[in-house]
Amino acid sequence: MTTVENKNVIQGLISYKINENYIFVNLVETAEFNRGKKKMYVGVGGNLFAYACKISFDMGFEGYVSFKAKTALIEYYKES
Repeated sequence: MTTVENKNVIQGLISYKINENYIFVNLVETAEFNRGKKKMYVGVGGNLFAYACKISFDMGFEGYVSFKAKTALIEYYKES
């Protein structure tokens, strides 16, 4: 993911696999400068997951997306 203003700076990346009835997200990473309290942009990770949902809808999977959360992030995803 990049911004319109600067297409040469990667804000975040997503890796996903198209399965039979859903999208499986292998990995979502935000750039280091988009993490923590002093992040440049808020919501990079959420936008990447939203993109996976869009792909799921586009493929006729009704928005179904699956991923396996890292242990340390499970509570964060529950709250988000």
